[in-house]
Amino acid sequence: MSDIAVLNLQTMFVGRHSFCYEVIDSTNLELRRLAEGKSSVAADGQAGHLPEGTVVIADFQTRGRGQQQAAWHSEAGKNLLLSVLLRPRFLKPLQQFALNEAVSLALHDVVSPEFEEGEVHIKWPNDLLIRGRKAAGILIENSLSANEIRSSLTGLGLNVQQTNFPPELPRATSLWREGAKVSRKALLERFLTALEQRYLQLRRGDFAGLRKDYLRALFRYEEWASCKSKDGRIFRARILGLEPAGRLLMEREEGGVEAFGFKEVEFL
Repeated sequence: MSDIAVLNLQTMFVGRHSFCYEVIDSTNLELRRLAEGKSSVAADGQAGHLPEGTVVIADFQTRGRGQQQAAWHSEAGKNLLLSVLLRPRFLKPLQQFALNEAVSLALHDVVSPEFEEGEVHIKWPNDLLIRGRKAAGILIENSLSANEIRSSLTGLGLNVQQTNFPPELPRATSLWREGAKVSRKALLERFLTALEQRYLQLRRGDFAGLRKDYLRALFRYEEWASCKSKDGRIFRARILGLEPAGRLLMEREEGGVEAFGFKEVEFL
């Protein structure tokens, strides 16, 4: 049995219902199957009745994914790979970046106490950096209607005990590699607790509080840096903030403010 199969939680709903696998194709894919009643271990055999807060956890994924279908590399049994079902129907589609902020902050809340102040950041939109190196990624897949977010599959990959990474990932790291020898189970329980707290903050409508905390944790916020746009332009700019829908607002050194979507700008 996996060391994270049995959880000790004091949450109201996040993580109270869970499925743990040694090997699965993808935690997001399995959570979707469970929610649609199509999994071989479906909780109730009926689509749409999976409780909010249900978690799918795996020791290894054969088809783990990051943003824009990027593969997620992880050694078996050494990291946290999980997905959580949320139903933020109180949010309108244009507010979905606020959910991204809540999830990103929950992860930051858990990891940052293990390091010195200023060593852990959120890289826009939702990667987690430790001392400038990537330790985690988040993949949120929302099911939208015209007026609400009906459901959200929130996937997380957090590098915990893995210390060797492929050559094509020179900026990857883990908690253990950075000196924080925390157990997977402790991190998982703390993350699920923090996620519920941040999600309840979102449900209360505290968008301003979430945005303030997100910007405080944001990598290179208000720092001048060299950047490259998707069309090849190289310029110096600093992050000023975010549009309501989550696009990055950057002030160029030569003057003017420009908004960028995901993968439209990178720091050099």
